[in-house]
Amino acid sequence: MNNVFYRGTIIRFEYCFDVPQKDIYIIAEHQDDNFPFQLICISGQKSGTIGAFIKKDVIINQKAVSKQHLLDEIHRNFLNFDDDSFEVMFQS
Repeated sequence: MNNVFYRGTIIRFEYCFDVPQKDIYIIAEHQDDNFPFQLICISGQKSGTIGAFIKKDVIINQKAVSKQHLLDEIHRNFLNFDDDSFEVMFQS
């Protein structure tokens, strides 16, 4: 698996706000220089909602995000993110 992700990549992971959740997200463009990507939920009741804005990965660029940076941003945006649950379902 590649450690660099572009828009259109689909990921799934577990986290817990009030109850444990396992949702599927797509990495989409966001028209902001500091937050060039957003995670949009594409599963369950939250389909179509924005789950997170991803800060620019200074190591890569505004066209891609490294796996480590993406994981760090998921931790920043989602409570109790389970690293071991992170799964790439489709990589563009």
